[in-house]
Amino acid sequence: MHESAFRKAQLFRRTMLAPFESAALDVLDVGSAVVAGGHASNREAFANPHWRYVGLDIEAGPNVDLIVAEPYAGAKLPMHRSTSWRAARCSNTPSSSGSPFWRSDGC
Repeated sequence: MHESAFRKAQLFRRTMLAPFESAALDVLDVGSAVVAGGHASNREAFANPHWRYVGLDIEAGPNVDLIVAEPYAGAKLPMHRSTSWRAARCSNTPSSSGSPFWRSDGC
């Protein structure tokens, strides 16, 4: 990820998640993989002893905890039914990841 993307993740945390700094919080980071030549991951931006950061992407790699099988076929997220996310953020935009914009689901 570019340094500017990391700064945006930090800004998201400061502006949107500040009220939850002391609360238990699950954070889902969509498009979390760190690619060759990439900088820091968002995992560092969301480091908090009360929070659980989960990186999701379409392939295994650094900073990926969950992999979406068949991401372009409307696949469901690979997690237990009781899982819910209080915060979700898209790290990669279609223009940077090469994904078709119609499959970005608003990320």
